[in-house]
Amino acid sequence: MQRIPSLDKLGKESSVTVSLLEVYRLFLHKEKALYSTLNKFKKEEKLYLGFCWIPKSDNQEVLHKIEALKDSNRNIEIPTLKVVQEHSVRPPSLFRLNEVTWVF
Repeated sequence: MQRIPSLDKLGKESSVTVSLLEVYRLFLHKEKALYSTLNKFKKEEKLYLGFCWIPKSDNQEVLHKIEALKDSNRNIEIPTLKVVQEHSVRPPSLFRLNEVTWVF
């Protein structure tokens, strides 16, 4: 067992004893999820193109977060969002969950 620093849900630093094997397992799980997501993008000349669906009610919040990202680090290329009005793709289902319905 090895003691490693970690962050709990409140964002405060704590020290937890965990297996190094478990740390590697979690790392590999995150890397696999990252690469499987990146593989869904289409590579063009100098950029990657991906499609996403954002509910209309969350559109302004996403734009504000992108602006905050641009303000926090000038070295990051900012994604460009283009709204496609006419398409034949049916949007996915959206279920807003609260503390009562999240278990279902």
